[in-house]
Amino acid sequence: MTNLAFLRQDLWARWKEQIGQVDSASDAQGDGKSIAYSKVPLFDLYGYTSAKFPAGGRLTPAPPPDYENYMTYRLDESGRPVRTVMRHVYNAIEWQGVYTYSDTEVVHVELNMISRLPSRYERLTLEDGLVKTFQRVIINGGATFGKHMSISDAIDFVMGDSRSYLVWIEEYSYDDRRRISASVFKQGMGIPERYSQLSYSYFGDGRLEKIVEHTPGVPDQTIFATKSKATKSELGDRLAAAIAERTIRALAKASLDAPLVAVELSYRSVDNYCPIVIPCTEADEIENLVLTLAIDPKKWIILPQEDFAPDIVDFTERLQSSSNSDAGSKMVRTAAKLVNDLARARLSVAENFVAYAADWEFELGIKQVLKASGVSQKQIAAFGKRGWLDW
Repeated sequence: MTNLAFLRQDLWARWKEQIGQVDSASDAQGDGKSIAYSKVPLFDLYGYTSAKFPAGGRLTPAPPPDYENYMTYRLDESGRPVRTVMRHVYNAIEWQGVYTYSDTEVVHVELNMISRLPSRYERLTLEDGLVKTFQRVIINGGATFGKHMSISDAIDFVMGDSRSYLVWIEEYSYDDRRRISASVFKQGMGIPERYSQLSYSYFGDGRLEKIVEHTPGVPDQTIFATKSKATKSELGDRLAAAIAERTIRALAKASLDAPLVAVELSYRSVDNYCPIVIPCTEADEIENLVLTLAIDPKKWIILPQEDFAPDIVDFTERLQSSSNSDAGSKMVRTAAKLVNDLARARLSVAENFVAYAADWEFELGIKQVLKASGVSQKQIAAFGKRGWLDW
């Protein structure tokens, strides 16, 4: 059995050991030397080192006044989390977490206090102060489904369907205490089993420069880039210009059978600001401008994220640490405005051609999407006459 296979088997065994440990989690909630709060989960164990454990976001000394579903942290004397509580007020669900530390391992367990199932289990092993392995399993939906099941049925349900969990395992190699590579296994949340390798590169002064993931049959991908000296606004403008230019080049190479009427830059807030380019021509028969539904995916154009590395990695990491996705949406909308201008000069487009950016999971309507992307009221009215704004 390979080390990754053993670590996977060990992870599930440890997850099962935590089932039903609700009382011990509750008893531990008085621990800690101080209390802090945040709107989103912080202290990702993946970023832990023996020297520091960064929160990765903003902590406040009092609960956020404008947000009910906040996180509560009890911290030890060095500022590390030892206990956590998160409540979903509307659904009346509570999760309690426990962090434990030793010279050989760090463990974080989060329990759903209603279903009595661990919604998250993660563990680091340490050797001479270096992180040697990382194990994580996250249960989909915060393990809320288990409240109507027996424990044995819940275990069978979770482990029998890879859509119910995400397993993530890494094992690290070092050269003179500098991490140089990692073996990785991931599976779940709709992702088939995937093995990959990470390579780490450093600046001359020893600072980590970037981490690149190598997956068989898949182009290499930069998954970490050290923060550049550019401001977040400067990074956003640089990315918008690069995305717009590559969008125009990709459309110019595409086999389009008629002038372009619209181009949607489809993105996902928080997860992916490298948009999918969805073209619509005068030959396409559509009912509205939600092109993710109207246009055959075979016609979509995928822009490789690696084309924009390391800037897009740096940019996304800053957005995630600030817990504010507005700058990400602004960046993609700026790219759409640039595509509007460039397309008229370099592509075959219809008279009322528009380009716009949309994350349909959060958008309020087509008109709002067009306005946010700088489309004029005259163009919006023209599409309204065609019935393309009904959604």
